[in-house]
Amino acid sequence: MKGNKLILDTVFEDEFKLIAIHCSLEPYRIAYFVNKQLKLKLERVSDIEIYQGDTVINALLFQFEDAIRETDYYLTANKFKTSNKNITEDDLFGSKQNRYSIISLLKEYKNADYFLKIEDEVVNAIPIKRILFELNQIKHIVTAYLINTEDLKQKERLVFK
Repeated sequence: MKGNKLILDTVFEDEFKLIAIHCSLEPYRIAYFVNKQLKLKLERVSDIEIYQGDTVINALLFQFEDAIRETDYYLTANKFKTSNKNITEDDLFGSKQNRYSIISLLKEYKNADYFLKIEDEVVNAIPIKRILFELNQIKHIVTAYLINTEDLKQKERLVFK
């Protein structure tokens, strides 16, 4: 029996804007300050799973759907600590500690602490310069900047739906 083969010539990608945020706050605190400054209502939704080798990490995801502007906002961390239970080392006081490693959601931006992903149905409906200005006004944020999404190698890690 001969099988049919379907070939997809073009891949349809959602247009989105991605902002990298450098900040040392916990995820719920940065979500609070982003909500307050941008007048959003980011809420914690189900965690996302990140796979790297045999390691699985559950990352917090905050989401806000703006029905009026037809825009979705997602806030997630970029850095995650994983403990390696097989490797231990002595700490300063001689007790055994598990070694840990840090996994990044997007390796090419491993220094960024958080990402704010903005998906808008209407092209350029969101004033991204104003959002960047407002984010940089938060005293706990060191810097926030726009990322060129065309250069990303692992865009599939940013699909949250």
